[in-house]
Amino acid sequence: MSAATLSCRLEDAALDLNDATVKHTGAVVAVDEARQELEVERSRMICNGVDGKNEAQREAFIRLELDFLYTVLHVAETALTEARCELECSRTLFDVAKCSVRALEASK
Repeated sequence: MSAATLSCRLEDAALDLNDATVKHTGAVVAVDEARQELEVERSRMICNGVDGKNEAQREAFIRLELDFLYTVLHVAETALTEARCELECSRTLFDVAKCSVRALEASK
């Protein structure tokens, strides 16, 4: 492969890595926000009193009432997992491109 091709490949890999890093950071923020909103609402419900004879019934009631927020958190966590995988793949492809450029330079 030519030096120009490898250079372009390295540049593309660097851009992909940057995009994946931004996506991962956004996903981390989304999970944190979803978790925080859920905890605030749980705390609010507990402070206002929750119907139920025992802890299990109260937890079930909270879970049912906050089902939408639990779903939002689950979706955000799934997106974070996907973003983490994309970041790792991008990081690996960047490392491969970087090693290819170094190997070409070393062979000169």
